This record gives sequence, C-alpha cells and structure tokens, in this order.
Amino acid sequence: LTPVFLRREKNEVLDLPAKLVSRISVEMEKSWADKYARAWDDYLEWLKNNPPEDDPNKIERVIMARQLVELQKLKQVCSHAKLERIVEDAENIIEQGDKVVIFTQYTKTLVDLWNGLKKFGATGISGATPSEQRTANVDKFQSDPKCRVFIGNTKAAGVGITLTAASKVIFADMLWSPAEHEQAADRLHRIGQNEMVNVYYYIAKDTIEEEIAQLLEAKAKLIEALISGTQTKRIKDHGIANQLMKLHLKKLST
Repeated sequence: LTPVFLRREKNEVLDLPAKLVSRISVEMEKSWADKYARAWDDYLEWLKNNPPEDDPNKIERVIMARQLVELQKLKQVCSHAKLERIVEDAENIIEQGDKVVIFTQYTKTLVDLWNGLKKFGATGISGATPSEQRTANVDKFQSDPKCRVFIGNTKAAGVGITLTAASKVIFADMLWSPAEHEQAADRLHRIGQNEMVNVYYYIAKDTIEEEIAQLLEAKAKLIEALISGTQTKRIKDHGIANQLMKLHLKKLST
C-alpha cells in the first residue's frame, strides 16, 4: 500500500459556495514602468554574465541563490506599483458593504496597504505577529463590524486561520507555489462561508508577473493531473524560477 493513498476532494465532503478566480491586469504608471525597465535591464545583464553551468548541482545553487534574488527585485517593483489600484478597489468593496482580505509576501507592501486602509479598522498578520496576537486579530476581523480589512503575509496568514467574515480576497503578488495561494484563499472558502468567494490576482501588465501567472496555472494543472491519476508519466519539476531563467535566456539568444 506504500504508493497508494485515498483522496477525498473538498467538494465531495463539504457543501460550500462556489469559488471564482479572476486575474486583474494593472497597467503601471510611467514612473513605476521606468523603474521596472531598469530592474529588467539589470536582470538581463546578470543572465548574460551568469549562464547556467553543466554541473546540475551548480545550476541548483545558482537558481536558489542569486537567480531568486534577481527575480525578487522585479517582483517587488510590480507589487509596489499596484498599491494605489489595490487600495482603491478595496475601498470600493468596503463601500459596497463587504469585508476584504488582502495577501502579500512583502513587508513593505503590507505596511503600505495598512497605512492606506487603516481608516477601515484594518488588522492582519505578518511574520512578526506574536501567536497570541494572531488569534486576537482574526477574532477582531471575524466579529467586529468596524474592522473591514484583513491584510496578511501570504505565508504567515495563509494557513491555520478562518476569515469567513469576508468573501473577497486579493493577492497583491504571487509566490512560487500554486498550493500556497490555494491554502491562503481557502482561509475564506471553508466551513462557515455562506457567500461565493471571489479571488482576485492583481497582475502588472507587460511584466514578469504575467509569465509567473501562466507558469503557476500550468503547474497547478500538472499537480492536479498527477494526483488524480490522469498523468502517469514521471515529470521532473525544475521549479518556476528555473523555467523563467531558461525562457529569458532563450529570448536573449534570439
């Protein structure tokens, strides 16, 4: 029985409302677009000077170290460039009488979102939030009608809590794993939720985020196929960062 497991999907054991996932394309203002262009040029220059090695172990070290650092620079620019639009859309959701949850992986984005939305009684969880305060902040969001916004670090607040007081969740940026997004969105889509859950991914137009979103979607489909048994061929997963590097190197060569 070692290679066998029993899988029961959520929709088979729970009677939950639907979950609708949408992508929101955001055009960056010129100042942010210029900043992104400079970061992109620096990234391409680094790729030219640091091609992958034939040694698999060395490839792994390059990807997990400097490659991720360079990609994070691009991702951070995209995250910060969307702040004004996200705050504006969150305000519209609140004005319609709803609560909203916002996830981000970056501390600066989290702080800026809180500053922009604190007038709505914003609370949340970051990596630095003490465990006892986590519970208090979640309870406040769940029960206090004046607390309209929950802003969480995607990893720190993406598991182990319930945020069913809201039915709308915004991802200000994306991690490298589709499962982490799924877990975070399911803080709302769980027992106690009575409304359809709307999940919004904000994607900076004409940036690396569009590529990441496509690769995350493809990876999610592959994982589902493997688990469901419709994909039987063994496939080595080189990781999204590795795939991006190969894609960008190909673009440079052409």
